[in-house]
Amino acid sequence: MYDLLYSYRDYGKEADFLIGNLPGRDNVSLLDVACGTGVHLETVRKKLPKARLEGLDLNQGMLDVAEEKSLCAQLTRANMRNFNLERNFDIVYCLSSSIQYNLSKEDFKKAIDSMRRHAIEGKVIFDLAYCAERWKEGYTNITANSDERFDVAELYTSHSSDGFSYWNPLYLIKDKKMEKWICM
Repeated sequence: MYDLLYSYRDYGKEADFLIGNLPGRDNVSLLDVACGTGVHLETVRKKLPKARLEGLDLNQGMLDVAEEKSLCAQLTRANMRNFNLERNFDIVYCLSSSIQYNLSKEDFKKAIDSMRRHAIEGKVIFDLAYCAERWKEGYTNITANSDERFDVAELYTSHSSDGFSYWNPLYLIKDKKMEKWICM
């Protein structure tokens, strides 16, 4: 469901950006922090079949989905704030706004420090989709996608309080085979 819901993203363009920041050699290495279901790893693998790819995530369920994709990437369950893989990478990246799971400046700094310790030349790439400059209080968003079996939609309205952003999404999932809607 996760991959279907977010299939509107241009993962190819994001992978091209990562690849454009790599050194010009064949034996490159990339670490995907908060890799989720491994969609970025999967996309990079198609473009760089010889690269050493690794991913880490705190959520074992997400890692299980990534493992099923046979990404030819090492996957590790770890917290972005304090991981130690004992090896370095040409680029360490944390996309899909996952860096924003750090709810304090201290946690944010710990995460960035952990990533930088693993990055050759300190190359860390992350995105901030929900930064103050782009935040729209009370903004309602609906994202929907379908495949042959499911229709899935996410609905949320953004709110902020005391320097934190909140949105409590409502998920609607329709199993077309059962002609049944599920609301979460």
